[in-house]
This record gives sequence, C-alpha cells and structure tokens, in this order.
Amino acid sequence: MESTTKINPSLNNNETVINKSVGNETVINPIVHEDTGILHPGIILNNKYKITQRLNVAAGEADLYLCQEDNTTYVAKLYKRNAAIKDEIVEVLKNIDCPNIAKIIDLGTYKDYPYEIMPYYKEGSLAGKTFDLKKLKQDVIPCINRALNILHKNGVIHKDLKPSNIMSFNGGQDFALIDFGISTVIDDGNTLVQTRTGMTPEYSAPETFRGVYQLEDSDYYSFGITLYELYCGHTPYKHMTTDEIAKYMAAQNLPFPANMPTELRNLITGLTYSDITHRNEKDNPNRRWGYEEVAKWNKGISLPIPGVSRTYSGTMPVYTFLKQKYYSVPDLVNAFAQNWEIGKRQVFRGILSSFLKPIDPEKADYCLDAEGLLKKDPTKEDVIFWNLLYQLDDSFNKFVWKSLLFDDLEELGKSILNRLRCGICEDALLWDEILENKLLSKYVSMKYDSTEMLNAVEGLEYEIVLPKYKQKSININAKNKIYYKIGYLLSGDKSFVLDGMIFNSLEALVDNMNRELEKSFSDFMRVCRKIMPEPGVLDPQFEGWLIALGKEHELSDWEKNLN
Repeated sequence: MESTTKINPSLNNNETVINKSVGNETVINPIVHEDTGILHPGIILNNKYKITQRLNVAAGEADLYLCQEDNTTYVAKLYKRNAAIKDEIVEVLKNIDCPNIAKIIDLGTYKDYPYEIMPYYKEGSLAGKTFDLKKLKQDVIPCINRALNILHKNGVIHKDLKPSNIMSFNGGQDFALIDFGISTVIDDGNTLVQTRTGMTPEYSAPETFRGVYQLEDSDYYSFGITLYELYCGHTPYKHMTTDEIAKYMAAQNLPFPANMPTELRNLITGLTYSDITHRNEKDNPNRRWGYEEVAKWNKGISLPIPGVSRTYSGTMPVYTFLKQKYYSVPDLVNAFAQNWEIGKRQVFRGILSSFLKPIDPEKADYCLDAEGLLKKDPTKEDVIFWNLLYQLDDSFNKFVWKSLLFDDLEELGKSILNRLRCGICEDALLWDEILENKLLSKYVSMKYDSTEMLNAVEGLEYEIVLPKYKQKSININAKNKIYYKIGYLLSGDKSFVLDGMIFNSLEALVDNMNRELEKSFSDFMRVCRKIMPEPGVLDPQFEGWLIALGKEHELSDWEKNLN
C-alpha cells in the first residue's frame, strides 16, 4: 500500500498525527520546511560531510542525501521542521552499540533545520521484498527481535516498525532498524501515555487507534504485521482505509493465506494478539508475545498461542511430548514430524486417539482409522503415519518423510540437487520411498492447484515404479536421471554445475566449451566426456537441466536419431 502525505490545517503545534478522514495516509504538521531541495551536491555539513546526491526515497518529514567523509559514504537526513529531532532519543541512541540499530553518527543544523548523519545501507530496505520461512527464522527475526529488545531495555519505543524501516546489510545476512523520528523515551514501562503522534496505520497496534502509544507491546504488533508482509508480499490490511482497519481489528482475526507455514502463522498470531489487558501477567498465555516468546519460538520451543490455545479454558489439557508441553494440534503435528519414530509410537499405541477423543472426536477418528489400517498392513506404517499428519492439520505445509523435513517442495528439490551435485546420495533410499509410495503426487494434490505440476510428478513416480512392477532392475545412472528431473522440477533451478562453474544458459556453456577448445583439444574433450560420459549417454544432471530448460522435444529427437 502506498502512503501519501497530506496537510492537516487544523493543527497548531509541532506534532505529527493521523488525519482519519484521509485513510491510510501519514499527515504532516503544516509547520514544516516546504523547500525540499535546499541541499545540493557540493554542500559540506559540519565541515566534514560533503553532499554527493539526493536520494529519491519517500521519507516522511525529511529528505535524504548521500554524503561522504574520508571516503566513507553516509546518509544525511535533513528534517523539514525545526523541532524534529528529540534530544532524549538522540542521547539514548548515542549510547547504544548494536549492529541491528542504526547509529546516529553526527548531528547539526543547516539553515535552522536539523539533520542527522547516519550509516549508509547500500543494500536498501526490505520494502517490497519477501522471504521464505527459513530466511525469516535464520536471519530477519533474530536481528529485529534483538534490536527491539535493546531499544526497549533502554526505554525507547520505535513506534514505526515496518519493512521500509528495516535495512539490509552484510550481504543480506544482517538487518538494522532505522528512522527514530517519531520514537519515544518512556520513564515508566507500566504507564500508558496518550499522545498525538505519527504512525503508519497498516502496521499499528489496535491500542494506538485509541491513542495509546508508549508500549513495547505495540512495537511487537508492528513486528507481526511486518513479518506477514515479508512472507506474503502485502499486509493483511492492504487497500483498507484507516477507519476500516480499526473496525476490522475490533471484529476479526488476521486473515492468513493457506500456504503460510503453521509455525509462522502461530508467531504472527502471538505478536498481533489484540487484548493488552494482561500484558504484565507473564504467566498468562492470553497476552501479546514479546522478546522472550519470539526467542523461544525461534528455537522451536512450543508455546500456547494467545486467544487460540484451549488449554487454559478448561476444554483441552496439555499434551506433553518429549518433555515439551503442546497446546494445539498443529504444534503437536509439527513436533511429531520432527520426531518421526517417537511420533509414530504415540499414534499407534493409541495415546493420541485417547487424548483427542473428548476434545476433538473427528481428529480422534483419524487416529483410530490409522491404528486400524496398521493392523491390516503393518508394512505401510510410515505411509499411514504420513497421511495422518496431514489429516490432523490441513494447514501443515511442510513436506516430511522420516528423517527428511522441508518447508516446501522447493526446498526438497534444492536439497536433492545439492546432494547429487556433491555426490552425496545417502538419502537416495528415502527418495525412492517417496516416489514409490506416490507421496509427491499426494502432496501436490493437497497443496498445489496445478494440474501441470501434478502430471509431471506422477510421470516421475511412474518412471521409478514401472521397472519394479515389471520386476526389472534400474541402474544408478537411470535413477540419477530421475532424481535430477525431480530436483529441477521441484526447485525451479535452471542452472548446470560443471567443475565448480555455474551455467544458467546453453549459450554460456557453449561459450565456455569454445574457450576450452581454444586452450587445448584435450581440455575440450574432457568437458565433452563429462557431459556425455559414454557414446549416446548424457550425464544425468545435463539431461535433467536440458529438460528444465524446455528442451525435452529436442532430446527426444536426438535419441531417435541415435537409433
């Protein structure tokens, strides 16, 4: 959702507020500097920072410029109103040394308007970017959670957390919070202070619509909405006005997409819990999550979901599994998937069905059916358990098989390709079992609305099953071809790896072979033998790559000509 800036003529002070009559727009105090171009290349700030260019970035009540000092590039943030920088915020931030919180390097005024000198993050902000669950868990969430914790310990509430205020650096491995223009320093974390201040409605907590801003909890609500956008590409409130957002918050829970992983949905649900009545009751599960809960979630520790878990309502007892407490079936399914053999014992010994019977008879029946199927065919124990996991939680989107667990099929495909390219095929038996039991096609039919994908997966399963059906053996080269086809199909990878070099097109490979030929004929033949180790036999990776590039018909014609 794009933000626009409007002037609210009714204000007579230096405060930034939301004008609810204009929807999702940031309203700027009219007492601001209107000439946004007063800094030009060549101007030197504080006798040190030489302006090199203006950044074409929407920055609310300030203009941004690149500047240099001793061959180091910084950002100069020139505010459009005189009293924009809060001295108390500056004092706190100057004493914070955390890579995940942008430092204020220097301060000054230019023509009576204040400016800050800040680090330059050339990789840009997270605005418009999306990440998978693995990246969020590994890098984004720990960085932002750490930054919020340090800010809050120093008494600072950010008040405007959103993707555009999160900067990427260190090759996308680290992230930092910026823009403390509307941040607040509080003296007492338990005091609810009402104040008129700027906010971005889509990311703002329900209490801020009631004029309550100075809460650490409100930053964590914004964190939840930010994570929603970083996964989905949009907030849950896109195209809504401010009033519509406020009304929606009061009446409904967040609308989650079907493909969002359960554990991420649980995190966002915890972060965006609207009721702050019990915010200071640390043992009450029905309160918004903060630093400690996010840290535990990131370690895989199961937590009661506020407003969701029925454990504390008297209708569902705690389920203890491997010394951890679980408060919902989705969390339990995820735990069983990560502990396959022990999870099976819980199911097939009747422990889970007995537990669910008084709580959820339908899911208990699924367990009882699984127990019955095992008695009929004990050889199908793992397949029965696999099917049960997806029956118990239809939002469970991970692909699991025994010791293999992936967030989705793309991650499975990448794993297969990487292992094949490294010559590590210790999982090949598991890949065979997945194909022979037609688990890929079952998963695709459950989770994907793609007939093309389903047909392709079923074709590969058939290639594995047919030789066994005909009681014929299948050699390792033929198997590797199938594995590579699966890897390319599921991952969407379009690259070919040869001698440590990565080729993304046939043209690039041909150019490389021509260079090898120019160097020596023997080097050229060495490459040719890797692509075609035997006359008329293509390297499995090369053949899979050609199919991934859409050259299947050309391959078929080539094979016919060989005969």
